[in-house]
Amino acid sequence: MSRLLESLKITASGIQNLEYHNRRCNRSRLDLFGVKEKLNLEEYIQIPHLKNTEIVKCRVIYREEIIKIEYISYQKKRINTLKVVCGDKVNYQYKFEDRNCLNELYHLKGSCDDILIVKDGKLTDFSYGNIILFDGNQWFTPRMPLLKGTMRELLIQTKRITERDISIDDLEQYKSFKLINALLGFDNPELPVGNIVT
Repeated sequence: MSRLLESLKITASGIQNLEYHNRRCNRSRLDLFGVKEKLNLEEYIQIPHLKNTEIVKCRVIYREEIIKIEYISYQKKRINTLKVVCGDKVNYQYKFEDRNCLNELYHLKGSCDDILIVKDGKLTDFSYGNIILFDGNQWFTPRMPLLKGTMRELLIQTKRITERDISIDDLEQYKSFKLINALLGFDNPELPVGNIVT
């Protein structure tokens, strides 16, 4: 079985959304390996000294126990357009280090910047995070993502977004979207739904 991965955002104020990363890490260890003893990732991560604007992506690779921790200076990737692709056979409910199934779909993006994966007729995720959509009043996120991201969980818990089944045909009901993950928060730029290419 592939190793698992947590990608955490570290800023000058510390590790972001640590509680949600700990929950997912420990749930994965329990589900896949039967390990009941919980880890606290904070005990393994050495927080670097950062300037106010600096962001570090911390990659924790693990199975039953922590295997390796990497620290990478974070550079935000610019994404404006998404190509809709079919991912009916993709199963990525755990954050595996092996992303071959997603990489194969990513190669179908054509001239777009990234992909929007549809499974069983419903929107799920882009290649490395979740999507949220705005109908003019509220923000929604697909009810059945490929992976329940930590930022998605935080925004649901704080009632900033609501889960909903969203099909391709439903896209016309929405005005805009944002892409979110552990390093991209709710303040990520809003893009028009017309930038999603079906």
